[in-house]
Amino acid sequence: MGPTVAEASKLDWEEMAAACGAIPLQGLSVMGTRGKYAYARQHLMGHLKNHLSSEIRQELLSLIEDYRQGLVPLIVPLA
Repeated sequence: MGPTVAEASKLDWEEMAAACGAIPLQGLSVMGTRGKYAYARQHLMGHLKNHLSSEIRQELLSLIEDYRQGLVPLIVPLA
């Protein structure tokens, strides 16, 4: 969605609203995998890294990797 928003000044309101409304639907059409979910959580963690202690970051990375390997369910890295 970032590139679409960056080009917002070149679009009229209706085009922008339609483009921004279609992007989440496109994302829903892609089948999720353990690797994709793990990558998304690592990406999110990158945005929070300045708010997490080193120990919490390491624990979270470990839980995300455990999920990627199929050792724990999806909810574990979220809880």
